[in-house]
Amino acid sequence: MSNIPFVSDQLFPDNVKLKLGDSSDLVMYHNTYNFIESSTKFDFNVVEIDINDYAGTTNLMDIGSSITLYHGGTNRFETTSAGVQTNGTQTIATISQIGSDTDKFLMSDSGEVKFVTGANLRSYIGAGTGTVTGSGSSGRVAFWNSGSGITSDSDLTFDNINLTCGGVYLASTGTKGDPAYTFTGDSNTGMFQDGADVLGFTAGGDVKIRVTSSGLGVTDDIYHHGDSDTKISFGTNTITFTTQGTEAFTINEDSDIAVPDSQKIIFGAGNDLEIYSDGTDGYIQGTTDDLIITASDDVVIRTQTSENAVNCVGNGKVSLYYNNTERWETLSDGAGTDGDIIETISNGGGKRIGFNVGDSFTHNSNTIAHYGISNAANSTDGGIVLSGYFGLKFATNGTIRAKITNTGASALLSHTILSGFDDTNANTLYYYMPIMGSNVEGTSNQYYRTFACPNSGRVVSMMMMHTSGTAVSLNTYTTQLRVVKNGSTANTSGELTASDGNNDGSYIEYSPGTTFSKGDRLGFQFSKSNSAMRWRGTSVTIILELDDYNV
Repeated sequence: MSNIPFVSDQLFPDNVKLKLGDSSDLVMYHNTYNFIESSTKFDFNVVEIDINDYAGTTNLMDIGSSITLYHGGTNRFETTSAGVQTNGTQTIATISQIGSDTDKFLMSDSGEVKFVTGANLRSYIGAGTGTVTGSGSSGRVAFWNSGSGITSDSDLTFDNINLTCGGVYLASTGTKGDPAYTFTGDSNTGMFQDGADVLGFTAGGDVKIRVTSSGLGVTDDIYHHGDSDTKISFGTNTITFTTQGTEAFTINEDSDIAVPDSQKIIFGAGNDLEIYSDGTDGYIQGTTDDLIITASDDVVIRTQTSENAVNCVGNGKVSLYYNNTERWETLSDGAGTDGDIIETISNGGGKRIGFNVGDSFTHNSNTIAHYGISNAANSTDGGIVLSGYFGLKFATNGTIRAKITNTGASALLSHTILSGFDDTNANTLYYYMPIMGSNVEGTSNQYYRTFACPNSGRVVSMMMMHTSGTAVSLNTYTTQLRVVKNGSTANTSGELTASDGNNDGSYIEYSPGTTFSKGDRLGFQFSKSNSAMRWRGTSVTIILELDDYNV
């Protein structure tokens, strides 16, 4: 076949092939895609080949003195005079393990990749010993134990995510239920990151302590080690301190210190001062010596929150109050009251010294004006009572005891009756004691054995005493005393034994309490239990208390 000259483009329809060679060794055609097929060796003899994308803007491959491969127009691989060079990361999808130990390992030697045998690698690792041995199991971290030996331990493991070392477990930040640092056999107790700049400590899966940039926080009670009854407890804005299982005190949301009933605040090495409440009353108690209250100015004691009771003014007076009204005050030259001085004892309530607004007091003449001292209820109730113009009566227990009239006459409203006689009778009958102009006892109520009462009153007491001579059988027998009023028995004592037998000064006494009226006649008798009994030189003292004198 002769050469065919082409002077214009030649069109080959799809799938129409241009075949070159006697045996159609080179075939070119288009069928959706472009194809060049060679059944023999294919040689390109050119100075340079540039292969670009369809648009002709992006390099794909250059062939010249070197071969360059591109990705997205960037040089990634090229041949050099020394070999090949990659520009970027080399990725190996799969490395198959060969059965032989020869040329099994790859290593870099100053950037040059070389093949080494297993013997070479062991030599490198074993620093020339030529042997590397070890023991362990899956998941354990190997380490040098001695010499060239490698070993592992169950407490040092790694599972590609978590590292466990000596029972301490590390896993990222952790959670309260699965802390980063835990303990073997107790995986929900440990330490973890509980947020930014927050270190949490858990027990049983719950956070118990948090350490933050602000300090230390706890979620439950703080106990004394080994003593769960001694603790500090936290509530909403409250702190409670407990000892021996009993609440000692609480700091509440108002920053107040609250102490339970009967729990004391104690001061001093010897518990010298106690402050407490028993649930009903409050106490401030000095237990060893004085209780001293001081202030830079006044000291005020108030009741019911706002009512003054005692007001101690600095460099001034001390005032006492009743129902928030001042009733007593100290003065520079004494003391004063705004009201009456009243005796309030239950058996004599209502007795008072009254100071009325309209009264006239004369200081310089040392006198007390009319009604300056008075009893508002009844002059016989007791106290010091004015009678008439500057008359005075003195009363106790509802009875006038003494008087001073406005004329100066005075009287003590009591009377003593004395009797002296020599007991010579040998009889057990009742004998009258002589009380006026005689020293002989007798059984009849003679005039010298009676007392005419000038006013009403009572017989307070009787005492019969041996004073001279030889007494007989006072220590063996008894004596009875009797008060006779207007010829009839009023009161009789029981059997009385002398205080000191037959000795001088031995006595008996009796408080009959016999009452009498003005004009009554009184007699006083004794009776011995045995006729042989003798008082001998006898002294008798009888005390009468009169209700009034007309003075």
